[in-house]
Amino acid sequence: MKPKLEGGKIMKVTKLLCLILSMLILMSAVLGCTTSTTKSSTSSNTTSTGKTDSSTASSEPTKAEKPMELKIRMHYHGEIDTTMATKGIDYNNNKIANFHREHSGINVTFEPALANGEQERQKQALILASNDVPDLMHVNRTDYFKYALQGAFEETEPYLKNMPDYVALVEKYEGVLDAVRVNGKLYCFPSINEAQDMNNTHGGGIMVRKDVMDKLGIATPKTIEDFYNMWKTVKEQTNYIPLSSAGDGFSAIKAAFRVALDYKEVGDKLEYIWIQSEFKEYLTFMNRLYKEKLLDQEYITMTSTNLTEKFMGDQLYSTNTGWAYACVQVRDIGQKIPGAYMAFLPQPTGPNGEKALLFKNWPVQKIWVIPKAAKNKEAAAKFMNYMATKEAKMTQDYGIEGEDYTLDASGNPVYTQEQQMNVTWRIVYEMMDTPESFKVRLVGKGYDWAYNQALEGQKDADMTTNLLALLPPSEEFQKVQQRLALDTFIKEEVAKFIMGDRPISEFDNFVQELKSKGLDEQTEALNKWYQENK
Repeated sequence: MKPKLEGGKIMKVTKLLCLILSMLILMSAVLGCTTSTTKSSTSSNTTSTGKTDSSTASSEPTKAEKPMELKIRMHYHGEIDTTMATKGIDYNNNKIANFHREHSGINVTFEPALANGEQERQKQALILASNDVPDLMHVNRTDYFKYALQGAFEETEPYLKNMPDYVALVEKYEGVLDAVRVNGKLYCFPSINEAQDMNNTHGGGIMVRKDVMDKLGIATPKTIEDFYNMWKTVKEQTNYIPLSSAGDGFSAIKAAFRVALDYKEVGDKLEYIWIQSEFKEYLTFMNRLYKEKLLDQEYITMTSTNLTEKFMGDQLYSTNTGWAYACVQVRDIGQKIPGAYMAFLPQPTGPNGEKALLFKNWPVQKIWVIPKAAKNKEAAAKFMNYMATKEAKMTQDYGIEGEDYTLDASGNPVYTQEQQMNVTWRIVYEMMDTPESFKVRLVGKGYDWAYNQALEGQKDADMTTNLLALLPPSEEFQKVQQRLALDTFIKEEVAKFIMGDRPISEFDNFVQELKSKGLDEQTEALNKWYQENK
């Protein structure tokens, strides 16, 4: 039997229970409000529609996003050891590097390549064999194809969808991306050949002392026979050496005979030019120049330095050279020899009035790859895209606005040559070469006259493409070529023909000697390489 409680005691117990229940309800309400407030203050408020309440979110401080890290192994340029070294410009801490770092939003570290190309290739081989690789690096054409086939590089095509500036820039020029495909895939970010409109046969032509030419009243020559007559006049009426070259550098004359390329297309196959009748005609013409002392008797041992000494010493009339030689090596000839100045003549046509044959090479200037082991691949692609933007290109073209150039009312750059010459070292950071950027630098340096003369000089020639320059390198062909060493034999015999140590009448014997030394084997290897990749 349960004990019975008296009436007073029952009421006391009931009141106590009610008080306890009330306290529990109050505590629950307080805790509920606290929890709701805490959630609201530590996260963005969300409305009933699921949208963020920006007024609440913006009232709280946000942590700054950490910039992406990137390490780039760059190309080498002589400005590093000349202008930058002499002026004490730090490679990683200067106005150009810092501009790109700030405006790309990427904390990039630039690492210069070695000055010696072969040493740099060996260094890159060691780098790629390790796990300590840069995120982006410059490689040459041969090594690109070699290592891409070995799987050393990241495929880059997937990144292009997020690189609108880069894609827009490279697609302005035909064949740039296709030129670097390996079995249909892309393993790099190529830049554009900056001198696309210039031939690669000589990139200049026959350069003369124009003041001497004018004084002698010589009309501008057109055919190769006109050039012969010009050199003959110089020989007969002055003490100048009519023509010289640093070794066998007669590409403009070879082009006149259409033998500047080492091969020619015969049907669907390639044949070497050295056994063709037109090559014999070229040798006959050169022997004529040498025999009549229109060609420097010391040409075979000449260097570029010797050539410059003869020009600056008022001894030499003309040479076969590229446009840049006139702007650099003999730039000050007018100060050394009062009234002297240089000019490029038109590309000579052939002996029968046939057009000269010039050629162009690869449409790519530089190759940038992402190694497979790179840690910051997205940053690499993002930076390459940035370097193709207008602001990056303006900086690479002109320097820093307000310091190296200003903009006029129409938005066109305004600068002095002195301003541009003070920042020539910006070329060290040029990753996205274009013909437009190249021409800006030419004008800034005052070199455009020579380039434009060379362009004008090639306009009436036939232009072809050096097919072999478009093919991926072939180790099989290179092994055959190195084993047979025909180039050395050919160089020696060509010099003999030109200087008269071997009569032109022995040309057929020369052809047979080439065949006996393996020319047919090399021709077969050449065509195998060509047919597999054309």
